[in-house]
Amino acid sequence: MIKSMTAFGRHTEIVNNKNITVEIKSVNNRYFDCSVRISRNYSFLEEKIKPYLQSHGISRGKVDVSITVEQIGGGDVMISLNEEYAKAYFEALMQLKEALDLPGEITVATLQRDSNIFTL
Repeated sequence: MIKSMTAFGRHTEIVNNKNITVEIKSVNNRYFDCSVRISRNYSFLEEKIKPYLQSHGISRGKVDVSITVEQIGGGDVMISLNEEYAKAYFEALMQLKEALDLPGEITVATLQRDSNIFTL
């Protein structure tokens, strides 16, 4: 059986009021080279995608994976604050500021840059 490294696939599914689309493109390459595009909220999945593809028989090729997640409907959106994490993050930033004698203020805008502080 001939196996090709050149392929394209797309699947869309609605899960928990979210429209999830996964696209996978691959072209011939001597080695396995995987790149993943996914929104920042789901970036923790990046490290799991490459081993998943390899465990399903992909050992060569340039593979591009794109995952988009869109909220659908007018349902209630719940955003939670990880207060303990935010406090620890703030304290670590303050220690860094003092240890390196850095100028400037640590603001809410500074804290919100870390995606672990807020969850959907």
